Amino acid sequence: MVTYNAVDWARQALQALSEHTESSYELIVVDNASSDGTAEMLAAELEQATVVLNERNRGFGAANNQGAARAVGRYLLFLNDDALVRPGWLPPLLERIESNGHIGAVGPRLLNLDGSLQISGALLARSGSTLELGYGEDAEAPGYRFPRVVDYLSGACLLVRRSAFDEVGGFDPVYELAYFEDADLCLSLADRGYRTLYEPRSSVTHVRGASPKGDLGSTLAPRNRSVFRRRWSDVLASRPPSPLAGHGRRILAARDAPVLARVLVVGVWTEPLIDVALATRVTLIRAPDTGSEAERLLRAGVEVVDGVEDWRAWFEQRRFHYDAVVGHLDAEFDQLVRQTQPQAVHVPPEQADELRLVFGG
Repeated sequence: MVTYNAVDWARQALQALSEHTESSYELIVVDNASSDGTAEMLAAELEQATVVLNERNRGFGAANNQGAARAVGRYLLFLNDDALVRPGWLPPLLERIESNGHIGAVGPRLLNLDGSLQISGALLARSGSTLELGYGEDAEAPGYRFPRVVDYLSGACLLVRRSAFDEVGGFDPVYELAYFEDADLCLSLADRGYRTLYEPRSSVTHVRGASPKGDLGSTLAPRNRSVFRRRWSDVLASRPPSPLAGHGRRILAARDAPVLARVLVVGVWTEPLIDVALATRVTLIRAPDTGSEAERLLRAGVEVVDGVEDWRAWFEQRRFHYDAVVGHLDAEFDQLVRQTQPQAVHVPPEQADELRLVFGG
């Protein structure tokens, strides 16, 4: 945890961490020359923790690198001083990252203080601008409750495989003080073949903005975005144009850009698709008797869509979105698929396991 002039929130964040974390862990706190009594609070109230006191504000990335250099665990958990972990927050993150050696980083569902969704994975536009998916919406909506491969996750709470973090050189100090160092880290991991996953079974409340930046944000954010855009121009070229906000089709395109392929399953479920659900966007619609199965499928990374009143509008928003459509379609859905997904390959349910060979796991 990096602290900077947010003594009250840092105290609450450390208390929540102590109360809601059962696994064996080491705590390393790096203070960036706070002037509000944070250093004194850390000295007086922390036990069995490593505390590093910087003589100047070294910024988010550099200070986290300092903490990581002192850590001995297989995984590094970067936590903001205004991030309040909730009961049961850590096991889902560990379970997810340990499930596959190609997962380099995992992050939780971040919530606002009022319980609304703050971010369920960040989206990238071609310009290098970003969008927090789902900000202010219902955190329990099915569209935000399935794990996904994402372009990047907020550094407010981010679990990273130590070996992968070292492989990419940690946070790049070129992003001075703050902004875009988390996005750069996640894309660096992807460049080395690691995936970054959003895990909604874990929830953390993020106060946001507790550490004062003054007018630095208006200067640092554009400057660091320029650096980020130049460095990752090849990746950004495949992302939709700005703006993303208010443009449903662009948001979907940005959300699903990191996956290998997109498969729409209509009216039936076929189990082999579980094996490709994280590497491929699998969307299940109009499946019979999925109530008892919905949670299992969501946990596996399947987007389960239910309660749509206007299917034509739904398909129109996803025009040209899917690579394959699985299912025996009735007349209505056959027409909608032909009109909006003419590029998609039609696959009978009994042949769905062949998609595993095509799209991988």
